[in-house]
Amino acid sequence: MTERPEIQAELARKMTAVGRPLGKLALMRIENGERGLSLDEALALALAFLLQAAPAHLLKPREGELVALVDGGNGNGAAIRNFLRFGEPFGSTRRASVSA
Repeated sequence: MTERPEIQAELARKMTAVGRPLGKLALMRIENGERGLSLDEALALALAFLLQAAPAHLLKPREGELVALVDGGNGNGAAIRNFLRFGEPFGSTRRASVSA
């Protein structure tokens, strides 16, 4: 497992290069689920790591997981993805024509 610190160091350098420094310790805590990500950090990670994913996919929960909403309701991955991609309100019956 000697690769992990090297990967974290490289990612930390890339994060600095895209203007959103994030140290190795922070990356380790994120990876271990001990620290969350802000929106700007998630988008910078996508740029730094050259992820082939739309921002909507970075922000949605995994399939089958629900996210608690401010109004006391909840949203599943598809509903949140449609909101992020198309601005559809939660509970909309319109389905995205683009597969996710």
